[in-house]
This record gives sequence, structure tokens and C-alpha cells, in this order.
Amino acid sequence: SFDPAEPTRVHLGAGYHWGVPSKGRILTGQFQETNRQAGLGLEAMARGGRAVFYSEVFFEKNDSLAETGIAETHARGFYVQGGWLFLAQRLQGSLRYSLVDPNTAVAQDLSREARAALQWAVVGHRLKFQADAGVVRFEPKAPSRRLRLPEADGRAVEDIVARLQLQLLF
Repeated sequence: SFDPAEPTRVHLGAGYHWGVPSKGRILTGQFQETNRQAGLGLEAMARGGRAVFYSEVFFEKNDSLAETGIAETHARGFYVQGGWLFLAQRLQGSLRYSLVDPNTAVAQDLSREARAALQWAVVGHRLKFQADAGVVRFEPKAPSRRLRLPEADGRAVEDIVARLQLQLLF
């Protein structure tokens, strides 16, 4: 909510998924040839007055096809995000940090992200603008970075990213 007068709220959640992941046309990341996948996610949210806090952590196991040479991999990651409502009903700012380790048995494969964002609510969550900017860092063996920067093989890469979006709910 964009109303600081609303009562304090706390949310705790958990989710579990398993089975065969979808295999679409876009092949991203390390687990495109996964036979089975199982994962656990835990989340927390707290909101009170003008402050809001979100966090999530996940743990995942992937069983890969025999021809890949990898029998089982374990992934994990998290994000934390805090926000502040600067103008009631209108303007909120937030900071976010995330880290993903797609294979705990492999060194130097982490992906990290740090972002700052502003949201301008024209009509609450039904119509709002959001702008964010930040830094994304991929270690030398991170699967996502090789799709973007193949010429940087063997080195960590950092990208500065920015995004402007309009959200319309109807």
C-alpha cells in the first residue's frame, strides 16, 4: 500500500516446487538440460508506517542429463529489499541486493546485483511508473554472463543497468 496510515503487516511464506522444468526456445543459464528439479523458497515481508522490507531465499537441486557429465547440482540465492514512502500515496524509493550461486560445487560462478528504484503512483498500484538503476556483476564462471559477454571469457564483468517501466493493472 502507498498509505502510511494502514496498520503494520508481516508476511511469512514458503514454497516448494519439483518436477521437470519447461524447456522453451530461449536457452539461458546452466540448467537448460535438466531432467528433474526441486526447490524450496522462503520469504518474509514487513510493512509499517512509511517503511517496507522484503526478503527471499531459495535452495534448488537439479538432476542433469547423463551426457552433460553433471549428475546433480545445488543452487542457492537470496535478495533483500528495503523501501521508504517519501510522499504518502505517491512516491516510494527502495534499495535491493541479490546474490545467486547456480552451482555450489563450482567456484567463481556467482551473480550479484545492487539496485536503487523510485516508484511514482499515479493511481495506487493500478497505474504507476518505476525507474531503477544499478550494477550487475557476473563472476568468470557465472552462466548468465557468457551469453552477454563471450569476449570477456575468464574475467568477471560488471554492467550498469537502468530501466523505466509503466505498470497498468486492470
